[in-house]
Amino acid sequence: MRKILGIILILLTTSCMKVIPGDVTCRVTLQAQLPSGENIVALQVDNSLPGNLIKNINTGETYPIPVFVNGQCEMDVLKGVYIIAFDGMAALSSGKGYKVRCTEHATILTAVSLVENSENVTLKLQVMQ
Repeated sequence: MRKILGIILILLTTSCMKVIPGDVTCRVTLQAQLPSGENIVALQVDNSLPGNLIKNINTGETYPIPVFVNGQCEMDVLKGVYIIAFDGMAALSSGKGYKVRCTEHATILTAVSLVENSENVTLKLQVMQ
């Protein structure tokens, strides 16, 4: 009987807990930046390619990289430490297009901490030839 009451008590106390989104998630704004400073109108990443990812190194969870509009995008992720790496195609306001690479936060040593309710991360892109 005590076991049953104990189980019921545990279920009642844990099932009624309310998780507030900011407690475990971070709204991150990613801002892409070219070395030349040119304005990026759109940046598209092929998420089907291995290595193009945003990965939480604490949980191993990966997130698809959204389309960047006017050089930035927003997404909600679990708070943690992240590897961000990708190749993509950037369309510029001048009409030019570049193949670009982001490797600034591509290793555990250079991973970015996203532990606040809201974070801004500037991604310095490399132009590929």
